[in-house]
Order: sequence, then C-alpha cells, then structure tokens
Amino acid sequence: MIQLVPVTAENWEACCELALTVEQQDFMEANVYSIAASEVRTEPCPSGDHCR
Repeated sequence: MIQLVPVTAENWEACCELALTVEQQDFMEANVYSIAASEVRTEPCPSGDHCR
C-alpha cells in the first residue's frame, strides 16, 4: 500500500534515496531536486498563491 507522508527533518534523507524506474526517468527528476525546489520556490503556484 502506498502512503503519502510529509517530508520532515527526520525522513528527508530516506526520501532522497527513493529511486525512479528507468521508465520514469524521462518524466521526473530525482527526489532530491523536488525536495530542494519545495523549500526555495518563490513563483506563484497554479492557484495564484505563493507555494511557500
């Protein structure tokens, strides 16, 4: 079963270790890039609000 949980100071390294399948690599960046972007993104989200 898949479970979604927030990325925290306690689990971010484990999240970075999650691997993409070969088929997914053309469509997604590694998790480390997504985690970093979620912390520094300043452009508006699709809803018009700032993400952070």
